[in-house]
Amino acid sequence: MAKVKITQIKSKNGASDRQIATLTSLGLRRMHQTVEREVNDVTKGMIEKIRHLVVIEEIAEKVKAAKPRAPRAKKAVEAQETTPAVEVQNVVAEEEKSIEA
Repeated sequence: MAKVKITQIKSKNGASDRQIATLTSLGLRRMHQTVEREVNDVTKGMIEKIRHLVVIEEIAEKVKAAKPRAPRAKKAVEAQETTPAVEVQNVVAEEEKSIEA
């Protein structure tokens, strides 16, 4: 849904009780206060009733990009696996033992 930024620019002094209640229900309590609201039929109607007291700005929706995840730590089993260099050393050590025997 689209969002709008609503800013009260005129005082509610002299406004009707219904207009004051509409400002309150939108979350506006004082002059120059700004709130963000989703645009739907209800908020459109509220804004229409108090349009002389507020300024409306449309907010462009931002698309959130997925955060890249940090690489996971290796499991204990993966950490114990030998590398090719270690395997070569093990094979050489075994051959030396077999030659000596």
